Amino acid sequence: MIEIIDLSKSYGEKTVLNKLNAKFEEGMIHGILGPNGCGKTTLIKSMLGLVHIQNGDVLLDGVPLKSCREKVSWLPQHPEAPRNTTPQELFDFIEDLRGEKAVFKESLIREFEFAKELAKPLKALSGGNFQKCFLIATLMFDVPLIILDEPTVGLDPVAAARFKKILAERSKTTTILLISHITSEIEQLSDKVHFLLEGQWAFSGHVKDLENQTGFEDFESSIVHVLSQRREAYSEKV
Repeated sequence: MIEIIDLSKSYGEKTVLNKLNAKFEEGMIHGILGPNGCGKTTLIKSMLGLVHIQNGDVLLDGVPLKSCREKVSWLPQHPEAPRNTTPQELFDFIEDLRGEKAVFKESLIREFEFAKELAKPLKALSGGNFQKCFLIATLMFDVPLIILDEPTVGLDPVAAARFKKILAERSKTTTILLISHITSEIEQLSDKVHFLLEGQWAFSGHVKDLENQTGFEDFESSIVHVLSQRREAYSEKV
């Protein structure tokens, strides 16, 4: 269980997260979405202790998350490593850093048909294979929390389908936070969705609950409706 309690983060006078609260249950995929600049990446960095927060706590099974980051695998939106490094060297380095063997590494390499890319430098990989490399690096450990920020960028349809299959299997025993601007992807993969807007959740719950609440029969229209309502309310305040 991941619990966010009164999480607040500001940059100067701009409030990005405003006493945000959430519970992300284990064994589920939680889709997090919102318009550009709404604070999705700031939320994740705040959870991991990578930026200073003004207030709040983030707990993993009752323990501050920033003190047990070895239990987290995180794929940032723009992953990076020295471009002369090979995927094999990267995987070995991460295993050494964690002090443990990656139990899912070999199966992921097979699933993504990545064996031929292991000895190539990262700078020689295509965009799709570069993304596969970091997906493998993120998913190869057995951890209670996986955070994925725009994970399917650059993947071809076959690789994207394989990734979704892998994610569905891993979600049976792991809490997964999936950040994406692709509403169809969030709808297809997520057990629950959390829509971030103006530092607060505009909605948090099951897809069907959102559709029932808005009266729309599809997920994308429901999200657009929530967004337009909140913007209208904000304009009236101003």
